[in-house]
Amino acid sequence: MPRKESAALGKNILGLTLEVPKESVEHNHSENGIPDVCIERLQEEFKQLDCTDKQKDRMEEFFNSKRAIGELKHDDLVNICELGQGNGGIVWKVRHKPTDKIMARKSIYLEVKPAVKNQIVRELKVLHQCNSPYIVGFYGTFAAESQINICMEYMDGGSLDLILKKVMRIPEHILGKITVAVLRGLSYLRERHRIMHRDIKPSNILVNHQGEIKLCDFGVSAQLIDSTLQTFIGTRSYMSPERLEGANYGIMSDIWSLGLSLVEMALGRYPIPPPSTKDIDDLFKQDPNGNQPRPEGFGCYKVLAIFELMEWIVNEAPPSLSQTHFSPEFCDFIDRCLKKSTTERADLNTLLHHPFYKRYESESDNQDVASWIRQIYNLIMSNKNNDKQEEDKRPLGAVLGWINLSPTLPDSQDTVEGATAASPPRFIDYNQLMEANRNAQNLQLAHEIVFNKDFQLRLPEYEKGSLGEKVHDTMHTAFWDVLREDLTSDPPRYEHIVKLIGEAKEDLKSLVLPHQINLKNQIDESIDLDTVKRRFEAKEADPHQYTKYFIDTMANLCAQCRDENIAKLRTIDDPTESFRNIMEVLSLMKIDMANFNIRQYRPLLQQQAIDYEKSTFDKFMENQRGMGIDPLASTYKWLERAFNRLKTKDTIGWYQIQTDRITSNSYQTPLTILNEAYSELLLWDPKYSFPETLELDEIRYNQVHIATMRLLILSTIMTVLSHLTGSILRDYESIKNLLKSQMIILLDDFPEKKKLKDILISLSEQVIKTTRDELDKYDKAKIIIDNEENIKDAITAIGQHHVIEHAVFKLLFQRYVGFIHNLLDNPGSSTSLTNVAIPNGLNIVMNEVISTVSSFLRLITYNRMVFNEHYDRIISQLQSSSSSNK
Repeated sequence: MPRKESAALGKNILGLTLEVPKESVEHNHSENGIPDVCIERLQEEFKQLDCTDKQKDRMEEFFNSKRAIGELKHDDLVNICELGQGNGGIVWKVRHKPTDKIMARKSIYLEVKPAVKNQIVRELKVLHQCNSPYIVGFYGTFAAESQINICMEYMDGGSLDLILKKVMRIPEHILGKITVAVLRGLSYLRERHRIMHRDIKPSNILVNHQGEIKLCDFGVSAQLIDSTLQTFIGTRSYMSPERLEGANYGIMSDIWSLGLSLVEMALGRYPIPPPSTKDIDDLFKQDPNGNQPRPEGFGCYKVLAIFELMEWIVNEAPPSLSQTHFSPEFCDFIDRCLKKSTTERADLNTLLHHPFYKRYESESDNQDVASWIRQIYNLIMSNKNNDKQEEDKRPLGAVLGWINLSPTLPDSQDTVEGATAASPPRFIDYNQLMEANRNAQNLQLAHEIVFNKDFQLRLPEYEKGSLGEKVHDTMHTAFWDVLREDLTSDPPRYEHIVKLIGEAKEDLKSLVLPHQINLKNQIDESIDLDTVKRRFEAKEADPHQYTKYFIDTMANLCAQCRDENIAKLRTIDDPTESFRNIMEVLSLMKIDMANFNIRQYRPLLQQQAIDYEKSTFDKFMENQRGMGIDPLASTYKWLERAFNRLKTKDTIGWYQIQTDRITSNSYQTPLTILNEAYSELLLWDPKYSFPETLELDEIRYNQVHIATMRLLILSTIMTVLSHLTGSILRDYESIKNLLKSQMIILLDDFPEKKKLKDILISLSEQVIKTTRDELDKYDKAKIIIDNEENIKDAITAIGQHHVIEHAVFKLLFQRYVGFIHNLLDNPGSSTSLTNVAIPNGLNIVMNEVISTVSSFLRLITYNRMVFNEHYDRIISQLQSSSSSNK
């Protein structure tokens, strides 16, 4: 049922007492801005706070930006990228066009009356008064269409929950600084403005590269919280026991949430249910200093359903920390925060005098936090290429390109006069085809789950305007039109809606976990179809009764990311539209459940993945052979090309780079042949069919190929530039790094969007401009000015013909391949690439080379483990054939 907004207008259900500053009424200023006189008053109020000189300077800079921005308008903000989602809204990194200021904008979707929306905007303006070194700065708010937009200071380090996804845990000394910042922020809000935060959790604690730690997303608008109660039911995972039992919110609830968040960050995982002692011991063995990257699969544990979690928080012992790994002061601080009884739990004043707080309170310099943030983001950037590769997800069934139902015809150049004609097409049994389809899809699914840590199932998406979209929309619209006609006819017809309720019931039951027998029984009792039909026929039932039951039950079962969908369902009056949206949300929840199960079973599947892929691929090959298709035809040709290249010492085939590393008999070694075959992937010629054994990772291999090309082109340009300018660039590392960053951006369009020849023209101009401008600062730009044409010609010459024919590129590629072969020939050295010497000429892209080569080696290692038996058999055939020919 829809909310009664008129009643909400006259009440303050949360008891908030902070009012809009009088100046916002008395002074003439724009609707969304803040007058200069008000900013001056805020500056005076801030000076009364106990802050360091650095904090005062930072806040003065913020006030100046705030004054320059003035009125906020929707058209003045340009979205740069999405930062995250939560609390019923999406947070964007945006640029304010008039001032070029970067800020964060949170857009909250609300279906409320304009009067309510305007009241929310007025109430949110109290955030102008909240100016503290521990509170995210507020630029203003405005309403646009059905959204409330809140513009805030951009914290370039992000939220702690995102950082926790990149590292195994956060060390205690950093948590000490976080504790000080959060408690000071809570104290400021309470003492100065009588505000409670209401939603303390890692995602609402932000950091930046200056080492500042700030709170965001605290509740100041009663009307906004009231309006979003249906949208965002609350972050249940961090709610205190008293809140889950229905008690009023107080500052003690913020204390509980802080304690739980600190335990989560200290252990690198949500602490309910608590990890075992062995798990914690293993964590500290792997990451003794709290600075190790988070490995794939780390932190996998049983996740409780939301009602199980709520029951655990209320009835079970709270989480705690062991003095084996943490200081006694920290352990005691956590224990005091997580007392289940509010009478026993430490209050804010007690925590502000606790020894753990006092230890870090005196450390006003946040350089250690800033250093830690930089270390974390260097770690993130070093793995960026690898992460980017894993973000690309191939749809299930894409591997069905393997199933080639047409007979293979010989190439025209290979046709021999008088040869026997090709066999007539074979008729393929339907069951064989479906079995091959299933095996291919299962193999693709298992491989993606294991290899892609971010893999998720999604509902099918149709290309806009496509035939598939038109058919889908037409069929669905027709179905719901029939239902609407049935319900509005006189007398109403209920056959369709009874069947629909039955389908929704089964979908709902599919979301219930196996051990939740009572809940399944309750659904069966509440939605007995015979009773439903009888009640409709007797005109004793209303469709709204059933939509309300489904929505309420779905609200208890859904993941937090679906709270907004549930909230929208509650605003729909029309029964047909309500059921239509209920079925859509149930489909999303079923996908959520499937993805939950994938996360649960990923560790188990990872343990058995190699054996599973072997057996599934064997079944696939058997089905292919049954249809008269050679399942390894392209793999055989791929290995044969490598074998022949090694015989003639023309490695990597089509670009003919000579090398001295091949001995007279080395081509007979299976490992050497296989490594040579893998090397071909670095410069893959699309005229060849991709090997069947590599199909599952074709996109990833292609990304390695593209990354390799870009790195080598960049290194080639830098080598050419150094040759033309002498030693001058070697003396200015900052200029080389600036050129590198600019070239990476320009080369990002290669090869998908632009040809290399076109990119090199603009790139040469940019290189000349940058080096000239930068060297001009040192009065050394003359060498660039004198050589402008030579530099431009030398850079554009790289793309005049095929890039692999360029002498410098060819040399660097040979070194690059040799580097990889050394790692392949010595597997032990590939485990720690950071200790391996990078080839000369590639030092400028050292981190990128390490990341790309690491990805390549990971792909190769896994591929060998799965398909090595097939490779050995094919190589043996090639060697036997070669011996017999001799």
